[in-house]
Amino acid sequence: MKGELHLIVLWERARYKEKEILEDIQKHLKILECYDIAWNKNNVAENFTRFYGIKLENNSVKEKECGNGSFLLITVWDEHPEYDFAETSRGYEYVNRNIFRLKEKYRTWTNGGHKIHATNSITETNHDITLLLGIGYEDYLKSAPKQWNGKCQKREQDLVGCNGWKSLKELFYTLNNTINYVVLRGLENVETFETSEQHGDIDILAEEYAETVYIIKGIPKINVHRPHYEVLVGTKKVLIDIWETGKNYYDKKWEKDILQHKVLQNGFYSPDLENRFYLLIYHSIIHKSRIADDYHQKAEDMFLRLKLDSSVRVKNYPYAFDAYFKLLKEFMYRQHYVFTKPLDKSVYYNETVILSEDIAEYLEQNYFLSNVEPIMINHYGASGYIYFQGYKDEQKLFVKWNGLGDTCKNEFVYTKLFYKMNPDNFIKPWFYKCDGNKKFIAMNYEEGISLENLIKENNLTQSQKDIIVMQLGDIAKTLLSCKFVHRDVRPANFILTKDFKLKLIDNQFTVNATKYKETRMIRKNFRIVEGLGCEYAPGKLKWDDLYSIAKMIENIGVSDKTKNVLDTIRANIGKVSICFPKRKYIIARKKAVKLVSGIIPVKSWRKKIRNM
Repeated sequence: MKGELHLIVLWERARYKEKEILEDIQKHLKILECYDIAWNKNNVAENFTRFYGIKLENNSVKEKECGNGSFLLITVWDEHPEYDFAETSRGYEYVNRNIFRLKEKYRTWTNGGHKIHATNSITETNHDITLLLGIGYEDYLKSAPKQWNGKCQKREQDLVGCNGWKSLKELFYTLNNTINYVVLRGLENVETFETSEQHGDIDILAEEYAETVYIIKGIPKINVHRPHYEVLVGTKKVLIDIWETGKNYYDKKWEKDILQHKVLQNGFYSPDLENRFYLLIYHSIIHKSRIADDYHQKAEDMFLRLKLDSSVRVKNYPYAFDAYFKLLKEFMYRQHYVFTKPLDKSVYYNETVILSEDIAEYLEQNYFLSNVEPIMINHYGASGYIYFQGYKDEQKLFVKWNGLGDTCKNEFVYTKLFYKMNPDNFIKPWFYKCDGNKKFIAMNYEEGISLENLIKENNLTQSQKDIIVMQLGDIAKTLLSCKFVHRDVRPANFILTKDFKLKLIDNQFTVNATKYKETRMIRKNFRIVEGLGCEYAPGKLKWDDLYSIAKMIENIGVSDKTKNVLDTIRANIGKVSICFPKRKYIIARKKAVKLVSGIIPVKSWRKKIRNM
């Protein structure tokens, strides 16, 4: 049917001209239905607020001008719509000139002001009819009469959702017809969400932030800086995060494209598959300090559905998200998108990942490495390092950038010494730099799997366990003979290579037990090393690598073939161990308070601290 649906509303204080207006409308348009609607007097201000998207208090100018009594809603059909630009209260807009002229005429008839409301476009009609009648544009037309029967239907009802939402389906049906949005995360299916006893919050990206808050009837929660709202759905309270466009959550052009290509599925709008995949990767890496566990499977499913496995081989990277990040960068480059720092300070922004691009370029230009790429992105939020892989001629290298103080220098020195003594069980270092904000170490890249993961998988044969235990014995001999204490000996810091060589890594806090002296950085904050060794350390701030290795072997399991290895290690426990002088340091710190009264000389106190 040619033409389009529009609404004309006579608020209470325009109804004295009701008869004349109805007669005139019929000369220009086809009336379909008339509704005499009465709002609850206590909800008038809220209804006006949600209808117009502007905060209006009780007895506002709008309410005084239009009235708070019953109003007349007229649905009309314009068979020959004409569009042009016209000046409205919101500026110049592209409007249906037929409806706009009638609205201006009827406002003149009712002594000016805004006592007459009429829709300027199909979009506005959809918005208004959904809020006023609880039914969208298309669904209304399916059951609307072809001609008005001359009667007015009386209704006592507020805007849809005024007293809470009957269901999540009703809520999203309303949003679908009133605002431009997509669900970013937290909602797979409306029906399963409603029946679930446990669920997280729902994140949506919306153009109209304030209007969205008003329509959903959101109550602010968590803190004033977070766009986090509680919404009553049935008897449940659902949390909704509103991510407003233009706030640098994502590139503005990307946000526009996301909304332009949105798809309606499972009762709500969501980004299309391609955008949904890259939004998940972006959110996981840029907006989070760690990647949520459930994101791994979701990302993999979309990766395979998009057939991106033909573009990048995930097996070439330590973690799948490293490959996904590479794809994200390529996608953003193609689309001319950029990484943006959110204006919302409550949203985490992983600048480390963004910085990795500049670092990769620096390594390529100054150290003649090739194909340098950030990897192990999963760990960026937890450690002080940024990790890379690259090539020096044909040799694949692993680069650790940053770290605390000069730990990269410490790691290079001890890794080099360990490799010289036992090249089978330690990694070959290449070079390092420790100069201002440029701190890194480069070493051989070892393909393999961490011992921690192997133990968790519990798929090792007894023969494989024996080989691992024997190599742990060799590592223990090396540590014992050189009298170095690694301090962080635990399964996570061992890699089993493809040729079944067990290698101990991460020497950033290794010390010489015979000349043990903490760095000034650690003396000032011993909590930096407090967690080293975890449950494999003999005690808090106590380290004995042989004790740690013995405990690991006990967890792995020994056989008759390797029992003597464990016995030898146990016999040497305590011979090379260290303990952080925490008590001595705390006492010195307490004594420092007495400096004010001059009890302890300043020089004497400083000397004690330096000599620890």
